[in-house]
Amino acid sequence: MNVLQSLRRYMDNNPNLKPYLLMWLRKTTKTINKWPEEKFIKGVMECYERHMGYTFDLQNPVLFNEKLQWYKIYYKRDDFANITDKVLFKDYIKERLGEGYTVPMFGSWKTVSELQRDWDSLPDRFVLKSNLQANSSAVMIIQDKNLVDFRKIRKKLKSWLKPWNTLLNSWDYRFYNSTPQILAEEFMKDESGELRDYKFFCFDGNVPYFRVDYGRSNQHHATFFNSKFEEMDISVPDFPKERDVRISLPENIREMYSLAKSLSKGFPFIRIDFFSCNGRLYLSEFTFAPGGGVTHYPDHFNKELGDLFLLPVQC
Repeated sequence: MNVLQSLRRYMDNNPNLKPYLLMWLRKTTKTINKWPEEKFIKGVMECYERHMGYTFDLQNPVLFNEKLQWYKIYYKRDDFANITDKVLFKDYIKERLGEGYTVPMFGSWKTVSELQRDWDSLPDRFVLKSNLQANSSAVMIIQDKNLVDFRKIRKKLKSWLKPWNTLLNSWDYRFYNSTPQILAEEFMKDESGELRDYKFFCFDGNVPYFRVDYGRSNQHHATFFNSKFEEMDISVPDFPKERDVRISLPENIREMYSLAKSLSKGFPFIRIDFFSCNGRLYLSEFTFAPGGGVTHYPDHFNKELGDLFLLPVQC
């Protein structure tokens, strides 16, 4: 029995320690994209059970979150990297729609030293992001670059480029053909004083719902709307709806909706995200597995989304 086999047995005998040991393994062994499919499936299902508290029949998923796990494993496309990589995504949208539909980018870098070399050429205010991470810890708002001590941010920026800190080492192979980079984008703020996200849930051209994300500087909140642009009485523990906040939709919300319908055709499911700033819309990202498929939706809504999600025939 080798070391990894011994560790696996130890984890099975100590389930409370298992999440922490798995985290350590991810940082010290080969990335998940080197694992065979059987092990990949096992990892996806263990991750789901750890977050949701139950398991299910992968070959007969019912709920939206369950179908997203199937989708991670079996849905194949040759252009995943172009869609999921935040740098390549800009060219993907340019090819589909033309210029001006994504947030302007000032550059991208594969090393922190290259970014430091080009620091003086950047505007005074901008946003730094990881191209392969999906949380706010991989976003850095630079309000005035002249006040930034680069030595103090260097360590954090370097962490964004380590494969085990990115979606290269996740239970989602759609990111595996990308290379970690740091990108710099134009700083934006909308009429609300922040930059709200408009996230459309799309099922092969059918867009029954969207949500508006807000309040991220304090507590992440979201309000859901239906296709008639009517606010829905749905609150999700991961990003609860604020009962006393009324969301005013931007004038270009129907343009977003129309684009979401056309761009989502051919995808069994895709979430298409927009920003709206100074009367213009910008495509933020396409997401195949929102929240990794472990968001705690209300049961009825999880089932309703699942009913709309028609999985393709497995090849």
